[in-house]
Amino acid sequence: TQWLQNNQAKLYSIHGVTEIDHSALTFIDLEAEQQRLKQLRELRLAEEALQTTLNKIKSFKVYFDIAKAQLTNEHIQLLTTLEPEFTKLMSLTNQLNRHAEITVIGNIDTTSGSLTLNTKLAQQRANAVLTELQKLLQGSNIKISTTLITSDVKSKTSEAINLRHVTLNVKVTPNP
Repeated sequence: TQWLQNNQAKLYSIHGVTEIDHSALTFIDLEAEQQRLKQLRELRLAEEALQTTLNKIKSFKVYFDIAKAQLTNEHIQLLTTLEPEFTKLMSLTNQLNRHAEITVIGNIDTTSGSLTLNTKLAQQRANAVLTELQKLLQGSNIKISTTLITSDVKSKTSEAINLRHVTLNVKVTPNP
């Protein structure tokens, strides 16, 4: 509108222009539109950063020795390397008005030994990782739980170590 007001006399000075119809014009607030585009860019960047963070967390695995469920110092150090990712996760979910839930997944070894014993061992392993994660995420609003799964093993020659592990899954959903 400011441009039209400033240039209306010039428009009427054009040969043949006797009337100016403003009814079809749509006026936008350029500053507001630039701000909206900036916010959209920031949201897109936050979404991309969140996806990168989720991928790093989901790629995490803790492998255990046969018949062991205690975390070693090496396991704890490995979990500690995820602390910056958890910090990013909390920041990004807050920025995007979402919340995160982490599921610690204990894998039940079905290739050898007692299924009952292996199920108990898988739960103990998941609980050990859960306890350490609770320390790392103390004071956060991230919910942590455990679950157990069995893998579909195609061959008895699969390395048993691949079945003695705990992984993490992260679910991010909009805040209610």
